[in-house]
Amino acid sequence: MRNTISSLVLGSLVLLSLPALADGWQSVGDTEDGSSFYLEMSSLKKTAKGGQIWTMTSLPAPKDGYSSVKTLFEFDCKSHKHHIIDMAFYSETMGNGNQVKNILIPKTVWVATDPNSTEGAYMEVACDALRAPK
Repeated sequence: MRNTISSLVLGSLVLLSLPALADGWQSVGDTEDGSSFYLEMSSLKKTAKGGQIWTMTSLPAPKDGYSSVKTLFEFDCKSHKHHIIDMAFYSETMGNGNQVKNILIPKTVWVATDPNSTEGAYMEVACDALRAPK
């Protein structure tokens, strides 16, 4: 699993050069179990500490009544921390179908972001995009 996550981080280095999927999601990578990870770069917005961006996890098979999850992350680019703001669960892959659950998360404690995790790959791409000259 650690090697797979490392591949996600390495794959994120070329993310900005990849074409977006038809609905605006850009692939970050896949895991051995078939889960796929995406960023919606058009949702990236700068915040006081870094940025916010919507991500999506699309599962290979339904789990607890859902097949995909859209998550709004906020990243602190300087201290390498993140927290989750919102999670929406969908009955079909890629955020399609019915929304089966939504969790709005009150301001939570910022947690350290492991650079070898999916969140680390998300943060690297988002923070690099925020630092890039316009």
